[in-house]
Amino acid sequence: MAQLAQMMASSSAPLIQAFMMDDTDCWTAEFSSTTDRPAPAAPSRLVLQAASISKVVTSVLCHQLHHNGTIDLHRPLLFDQLGPVVIDRRRRVGLPSVLDLLEHRGGATVKGFDGYAREAVLPTLNEIIAGTGAALNDPIQLAVPSRTGSYSGGGYCLLQRVLERSSGTGFTDLTAELFTGLGITGAVMGVLPRDQHHRVAPGHDVDDRPTPGQWRDYPESAAAGLWCGIQDLGTLVAALLSPDSVEMRLIRAHAATAPTRWAGGFTLLRDAERELYFHTGESVGYRSLLALDLTGRRAVALLCNSESADGLLQACLQQLLTSAPVTTAQPHGAGGAA
Repeated sequence: MAQLAQMMASSSAPLIQAFMMDDTDCWTAEFSSTTDRPAPAAPSRLVLQAASISKVVTSVLCHQLHHNGTIDLHRPLLFDQLGPVVIDRRRRVGLPSVLDLLEHRGGATVKGFDGYAREAVLPTLNEIIAGTGAALNDPIQLAVPSRTGSYSGGGYCLLQRVLERSSGTGFTDLTAELFTGLGITGAVMGVLPRDQHHRVAPGHDVDDRPTPGQWRDYPESAAAGLWCGIQDLGTLVAALLSPDSVEMRLIRAHAATAPTRWAGGFTLLRDAERELYFHTGESVGYRSLLALDLTGRRAVALLCNSESADGLLQACLQQLLTSAPVTTAQPHGAGGAA
C-alpha cells in the first residue's frame, strides 16, 4: 500500500482522493498539486464524478431490492418495464432479466455516453432509451446477445427505468435511500443539484488542462451518474467487504456460474489466488476506481479529477493482483466514457 501512496504523490493530476483497506485497517488521503504533495492530507468534502462506478451502486441497489422482494433478478422483464427500446428482428430469445442487464449479457446496445454541456437541455430517460429529443446517443436496442457478453451502459438505462417502475420511486430517491442505509452522506446519483455545485472539484483533460465548463452532466444516472467524495466511496467499499453484506454474498453466488467476465455490475478476475471484483470510471475530466480483493480482504478506491490518471488506476489494479496482503501502516479509519 505504501508503494501505491508514493505513486499517487508523484502523479501530475490536480487532485487524487484515495481509500485503501487491508482487512479492518483503513486509510484515506488526498493528494493535491496545489500543495506540491509533501504528504497526504485528510480528504476534503469535495465531490468528483465517479462515472461508471455508478453501475456498482446500481447493482447493489438491484440485489437489495431482490433480497426484500421488490424485484426478481432472474425473471424475464416485460415490454412495458423497458420503455421505448428497439427490439432487433433477428433476436430469437426472450427479453432479458435484471441480472442479464447487470452482467452485460442481455444484448443491450450503446456502450457509453459522452455527457452534456452544463447549459444544455437534458433528455428524459425515455428520450435516452429511444435516442430522440435532446438525447445525443443512438437508440438503445436489444440485439442478439453475445455468448461472451457486450458491455452496455444502455442496458443500465433500461435497468433505471425498470427500478423506477417496479418501486414507484424515482432513481435518485431510490439511491438516496440506499446511501442513507449504508451511512453515505455526500453522494448523489444523477445530475448534481445547483446547490451542490460549490462542492465540485472541476475536471481536467489528459494533459491536466481544465475541462471546458468544468464538468459535463450525465443524466444516464444508473450508467454514469455517480458524484461522491472518497469518504462516500470508502464507506461503500467497507460495507461490501463486510462479511455481513447480503448484496455481496448474492453477487458472489451469481459469479460462481457467471458465463461472462462481468459479475453483478463488477468486472471479475478470478484464479487460484485471487477473487478480484472491480470497476473503473471514465468520464470527461475524471477517472475513478473501485476494487475489492475478497481473497485477501483488501480494497482500493480512487477518485481523480483528471484524465491523466489512467496509468495510476492500472497500477493500483496490478498491485492488488500481484502483491501479498500487507497490513496498512498508520491507519486513519474510513471517513464519513462512462
